[in-house]
Amino acid sequence: MSCRAYQQVSLPLSVLVAAGVVGMCRPAIGPATTVQAAVAVVVNNCDREAVLATEPIWGASTTRRVPPRRAVAIFVPHAIQARVAVDSVSTVTALRPWEIHRLDWNGRELHVEVAALGHVRPPLWLTPAVLAAPPSRVILRVAVFVDDAQPAQPSAWEPRVRAQLAAVSEALTRSCGVSLQVVSVGSWRSSNDESMSREAREAEFRNKTSAEAAQVILGFSSRLRIPYSAAMHHPPREPLASHILVPDVHQEMTAQEQWWLLLHEFAHWLGAFDLSEGESVMNPELKPAEYAAKAAVEPWDAINLLIVNLTADELRYRGAGDFDAFSSGTRDFLLSLYQRAGTGGKPNADALRLAKSWMRPPLPAGRFLAAFADGSMVAGDAVTGWGPAGGSPEIGGRPLFDANNPASWVRRSQPAIADGAGSGVEFFGGDRIAGRVIGIRPAEVAESRYLPLRLEVQPGVGLTSPFDASAAAIDVATHWLRRVILRPLGVPYRPGTVFLADGRPIPFRSIQWNAEGVRILTDDGVQQLDLPSLAEVHLPQADVWEVLLQEWATLSPSGDDLLIEYTLSDGSRVTTSRRFLAAFPEGDQPPQGYHAILPAWSPHLIWVPYQALQGWRIFAPHRVPLTLLPAAEYEEHPALGGYWGPGIDRNLAGEPLAVGNRPFGWGLSLTAPASIAFSLPPSPASFESWIGLDRLAGDGGCARAGVIYASASQQPLFQSKLLIGSQTSATGRLALPGDPQARLVLFTEDAEQDRPPAADPWNIRDCVDWGEPLLHLDRQWLKRELQRRWPLAVPAWTGWQVDPAPAEGGWALETYAVVEEPRRLRLGWVTALANRPLVLSRRFFVPADAAELVVRARVTPTSAPVRIRLEADGNVLGEAQLRGRGTGERPETVAADVASLRGRTVALRITAEAASPQTRVEWHAIAITAEAAGGQAGHETDKSQSQP
Repeated sequence: MSCRAYQQVSLPLSVLVAAGVVGMCRPAIGPATTVQAAVAVVVNNCDREAVLATEPIWGASTTRRVPPRRAVAIFVPHAIQARVAVDSVSTVTALRPWEIHRLDWNGRELHVEVAALGHVRPPLWLTPAVLAAPPSRVILRVAVFVDDAQPAQPSAWEPRVRAQLAAVSEALTRSCGVSLQVVSVGSWRSSNDESMSREAREAEFRNKTSAEAAQVILGFSSRLRIPYSAAMHHPPREPLASHILVPDVHQEMTAQEQWWLLLHEFAHWLGAFDLSEGESVMNPELKPAEYAAKAAVEPWDAINLLIVNLTADELRYRGAGDFDAFSSGTRDFLLSLYQRAGTGGKPNADALRLAKSWMRPPLPAGRFLAAFADGSMVAGDAVTGWGPAGGSPEIGGRPLFDANNPASWVRRSQPAIADGAGSGVEFFGGDRIAGRVIGIRPAEVAESRYLPLRLEVQPGVGLTSPFDASAAAIDVATHWLRRVILRPLGVPYRPGTVFLADGRPIPFRSIQWNAEGVRILTDDGVQQLDLPSLAEVHLPQADVWEVLLQEWATLSPSGDDLLIEYTLSDGSRVTTSRRFLAAFPEGDQPPQGYHAILPAWSPHLIWVPYQALQGWRIFAPHRVPLTLLPAAEYEEHPALGGYWGPGIDRNLAGEPLAVGNRPFGWGLSLTAPASIAFSLPPSPASFESWIGLDRLAGDGGCARAGVIYASASQQPLFQSKLLIGSQTSATGRLALPGDPQARLVLFTEDAEQDRPPAADPWNIRDCVDWGEPLLHLDRQWLKRELQRRWPLAVPAWTGWQVDPAPAEGGWALETYAVVEEPRRLRLGWVTALANRPLVLSRRFFVPADAAELVVRARVTPTSAPVRIRLEADGNVLGEAQLRGRGTGERPETVAADVASLRGRTVALRITAEAASPQTRVEWHAIAITAEAAGGQAGHETDKSQSQP
């Protein structure tokens, strides 16, 4: 969590200090503010024994003897004073945690110097603030296997193997506080192929053995008959590897050599690297016999001794299961040690290899960063290749719309996105326009097209046509609206409520927009409120799945086209599809260019300046970003009090989501414990997400996360392991059975009872990110649901019933684009008619001034004519053909006089019959015109469309 979290919690300062809270909002620079149990490494470079006498540690003074030319690890809670003596000469020095102290004697004076280890400071992550005793041992659980070539009976080899491991455990305990515990003993069947390489045998062993209770699976192979010297020169080893395979004792490997090899392999498991010279257990050339003849203390080089203790501390205090879970301080310090050994005066290849494996892959450099479906990331200074029909955009040579691996999101590397808390309008489905509402327009037929009831919004960034200097606003259809914010109050969404300018809420049952403002029905009657008196209007809650399916049926009728959500610099979001996108000018996008897009909620094109673009989220309708859905329910119960609420597409501090250095394009951020629920579609689906502690947590925080399918059975689907530091977990694909009443619940737990000792207490820094969560919908179900909503995508059909239903094969909805000339750009829909008539019908009260029933439509230039017949109560009013003579802007008109029907409620019917299949018709408007002055039919007002 960020520093802001602690400002919301009222606790005494003494309590915060004792809990280790103060100063932990970001990694500290300078001395640690808490007591830390760590290791100081002392190297005796003298040819005589050195004696170290320390000040009291954990209540008692200690004396430690260091053999000549040896390195030892001394556990210290903090920097302590020590007296060092060689023969009769002594000196006082400070032993500091995580530093190497070199002791030299010239026969007259003792000198203690601190070895230079690079510019990275030792790790400062919290260990327990008070330790009543020296750090506890780390118990490493080991499962032992022998292969089926072992000639002896278990009663013969098992005691020997256990004795070997006990000796290795004793040596590791002295060096770094790690002991081995054998939890099981078994065997495995290995291949008798004598030509099998060592690498192949190790791979076979990994594939054939497992043990859930063990951290290390150790194998003794009687078929791996290689000499001791060859065994010590092994393939590269990885820290914390799950399996270790060694040759069993044979003619060219004694029990003493096998013990030494085991110690060497477990040191690799703890992160140590091979040396090519010097007296160290990590030097493959050092023979056990030579070591035994010189001293009883195992020879360690100082850097590897420091490394194995760093790893042991991560196991001891953080419970790290792999090096991805190591604290960032430890990772950086280890990397510094590996780099120093790998690139110093005598470069070490094994240390350099480990340094490369510990480096976090840097994010690609460029003004734009893109993530693709396969998880790869690419950067570039521009997204190029846009064109009038969308073009073929790419970044860093990778196409955004690759059919096999499309981009998931693209954004500027340094986003400067507003939080969207100002005035503007919000839509069901997630879109938002930042700006100012300046007017309300009625449903009407204008410029030969039906335009729904809509608000005029003056946008924060220029979204109007660059070819119309008089355009100051964009139109947004009211039936898509969720909230209208005229004067921001900062209140959460409250369905069915208007807020007056003084902040007073008024709940309502229904609402109508009119030229002055809104007319609402309340418990106290009808009220008219003009725009200046309003602060916010919160529309009644809509069924989110109904809204999304209608939006997708409009933008991607077949369900096969990619949807694109634009994010703008002022916090606006606009969703369109690839079919409804055109970019000008062609080719590489210059700063003065525009993207012309058509969203579902506007009858007109939105022109987005390229300079205002902050990014794109790209998804197919069957792969739904979970954050498109509003939360059906949210709860949190933080141990320290206060309330955060969920972070939607942002972490809890309002910053971009990231776990470690892995950014996410969208997702959720929750404190712990908390839960958030989402309504599911009635179709079977599946869910997947990444999970981890947000980078806000630094090296702190400790939590679990899980998924529940909340239906009658409350079925648990997934629970993560402990999340510590910058590690990530994946849920995998979780199947969700179809249930219209079910919810998907994501939850977090603070793991207070079983957290590692070094983890923050309570819920401090428990910022759990759900990175890029996706719902996968059944594609056949989706196609059927989109087809059902095709009639809603044709604006001219508003209020009319359509027969036959699309699923019956009578017609299909298609999109078109005319993009050759920017000033005459047109995007829209046509209906592809089959060999049966298309019938539109409705019951309608004919007003007293009605003049004509008018159909305005056109057939595309390559289509056959279409006969249009107009009827009322079964009587033919008029009939004519659309012959394809209309242009895109000027359709053909079929009209019939309805003056004789005034004052009656009649059944209207419009039949369209194509001369041949696959005839395409664009429907502009269907209206009953009013009689103008002088008794002539006028065309200004649409009388046939229903008003809210």
